[in-house]
Amino acid sequence: MTGPPIPNGSVLVDPRGRIATLGPEESVPRPPDSELLRYPDAALLPGLVNAHTHLELTGLRGRVREPDFFQWIQQIRRAKEETRDETYLEWAREGVREAWAYGTTTVGDTGTSGGVVRALT
Repeated sequence: MTGPPIPNGSVLVDPRGRIATLGPEESVPRPPDSELLRYPDAALLPGLVNAHTHLELTGLRGRVREPDFFQWIQQIRRAKEETRDETYLEWAREGVREAWAYGTTTVGDTGTSGGVVRALT
């Protein structure tokens, strides 16, 4: 973001769900068939970025609890050996849904199963 905040800003979203125009409310066209939604005292921010994710391991959350990193990584490896490819896909889809729900639109994912790529296609 390089510009100052836009007081009384407005956003026009196209039929595909993409931002078509934004700016001060009086400068953004309002098509007759559009729906007007108001969010006073809100801020519209660009999507968040998480540059280091392991979305295919979403389902392991809370299952591996070792205070020592070496022991923790060993438990992760064992859990991965017992996990089917389809399970990775389910976990990756869950991770993608959670990322989007919290405003994260861009991830740098590290994985070995290919589940995240399949979840996004």
